[in-house]
Amino acid sequence: MQLHHSLLAGKPLLKAASGRRVLRIGHGGAGAYAPPNSLRSLALSLQQGVDMVEFDVRGCTDGLILSHDDEVQTDAGPVRLSTVPCQEARSLKVSGEPLATLDDALTLVKGRALVNVDMKDTGHEEEVAAAILRHGMTDQTLVSSLHAGSLRRFRQALPEVATGMSYPEDKGGASGKPYMTPIVNVTLWGMRRFLLVTVGKLLAQSEADNVMLYHKIITPKAVEAFHSAGVGVFAWTADSLERMAQLVGMGVDGIATNRPDLFRQLPRLL
Repeated sequence: MQLHHSLLAGKPLLKAASGRRVLRIGHGGAGAYAPPNSLRSLALSLQQGVDMVEFDVRGCTDGLILSHDDEVQTDAGPVRLSTVPCQEARSLKVSGEPLATLDDALTLVKGRALVNVDMKDTGHEEEVAAAILRHGMTDQTLVSSLHAGSLRRFRQALPEVATGMSYPEDKGGASGKPYMTPIVNVTLWGMRRFLLVTVGKLLAQSEADNVMLYHKIITPKAVEAFHSAGVGVFAWTADSLERMAQLVGMGVDGIATNRPDLFRQLPRLL
């Protein structure tokens, strides 16, 4: 089955300074060892030798903060980030770690690794573009989202930056709940079967250069089809050596993991 989408030509894949074929990506930094999206987690992933640092960004009332969710259980209690200014958000801590802004993260990572900015909400595309420009990181950044329209708007604001269409959304964290396993497995089977059709449509809508796929729906045939269409393939979030090795064998372009130290055990593959 061939992939059909409306892209005329994708951008060249981002290249790591290491020259590795498969990018080592720290998910939320080193999310297994420090609070994800915290500066400590990002710094730890850099220490563990990643090629790219992935983190989530969403809006406060007057800027952009690093967080997967809008409603956050801080050390002082629950807070809805979209209702507070960034300065107030930065004073909050999650598991002892202060929340960080997008500018904080870009300042930390610039010149040390590539960046994957994952936009978790919509309406902040121009703000994200402005931050990337402000830090001079257009050639070091990949911006991703689950929202096709958001990626298209970002592309219009800053066309020189690579983009990635994320799929699927893990609603409610179902993939991590054992009692949901039977339902999740059936759902994943369906996603794999119709992956090229579904994601092909999303690529056309988003005009993205890459796909950011849940690792359990990736197959060798899908990787081959996406590559034939000039689309890069990134896998999230694989936390076992066995699965990471399988993904390398499939020819993916990058692997995101909460345990970036595991990459050191795959030197021959990476």
